[in-house]
Amino acid sequence: MTYQDNFTVPSEIMEQITRDGIDYFPELLAMLINAAMKLEREQYLKAKPYERSEERQGYANGYKPKSVQTRIGKLELEIPQVREGGFILSPAHAVEGDVPLENMLAFIKEAQGQLNE
Repeated sequence: MTYQDNFTVPSEIMEQITRDGIDYFPELLAMLINAAMKLEREQYLKAKPYERSEERQGYANGYKPKSVQTRIGKLELEIPQVREGGFILSPAHAVEGDVPLENMLAFIKEAQGQLNE
């Protein structure tokens, strides 16, 4: 993973991180995972929600709630569904460049410090 200095984090999320610190991490991680799963479904369907296109491979059919207990806490996930079936989320693979949990926590702590200055 290469460092990017031109990314932005919504102010609401930064405020929540500043207020709750590491306790907010499970909710933040769940938001990221949910967004990634939604994007993966869009790529599978070859269309965004409500988008009409000839390439469309099917239709979204809501979400299925799932709670997952992890080392950092309980994650409340919304698993995307498709009407026709056949959509299977790709498993998370460890690849070179993945950011270890400790580095992510250090980043959050550093961001908190910058907001408090």
